[in-house]
Amino acid sequence: MKSDLAQREEELQDYVAKASRISPERQQVTGSTKSVDTEITRLKRKMKVYESSHGEHEQVVREYAEALTLYREKTNQVRDLRRFIDRLDNIMSDRQNRYKIMRLSLSDASYISTTS
Repeated sequence: MKSDLAQREEELQDYVAKASRISPERQQVTGSTKSVDTEITRLKRKMKVYESSHGEHEQVVREYAEALTLYREKTNQVRDLRRFIDRLDNIMSDRQNRYKIMRLSLSDASYISTTS
């Protein structure tokens, strides 16, 4: 009986260690073993219903990671396109300014040649 008790205490310590990783604060149980088992069964069913409608946790995490990666790629593409558009705007502005200068210089040159 003593060896059985020692084995059970060791199992209890294992369970307590595993439970403390999930919830560091120990919860006091006031219900009977049967009510706790019923609650566990209910929660397991609830998890299965959730997983069937939303997919398994790993699948959801994987899909999220893929969507996040795709979002970041598209965000980078949009940023690069905006930079490209800004460059094109600058080039167009520069061309327009040069065209105005050239037009003014041509009109000045034609005015000077007609007055001489």
